[in-house]
Amino acid sequence: MKKNLGQFAIGDGLLRYYPDKVLGRLNKWIVINDENARWNLAKIFSSAEGMKYIVRAEGIIITLLNDERYKVKKAIHSNLNKVRKKEPELFGKLAIKMDS
Repeated sequence: MKKNLGQFAIGDGLLRYYPDKVLGRLNKWIVINDENARWNLAKIFSSAEGMKYIVRAEGIIITLLNDERYKVKKAIHSNLNKVRKKEPELFGKLAIKMDS
């Protein structure tokens, strides 16, 4: 079984030290319409460090929420629910609407 470490390498690793560069790169990657690429983008924000940047990445979050593919929608909804529970103040700063 393969393990996906991208969310931790990017979310907890690179994002911590190079937030502007990583967020800039994520804004370029979000135009990729590949389901797996978008799932990976969503999972970046499930890491502890990734959560800190979810407001700055709101455009990416909105794009992922508008993706009709189940895998992508499930990943981003799961992450947002996690943020809502662990960081309610941070979640309150997001100007998004989640449809369950």
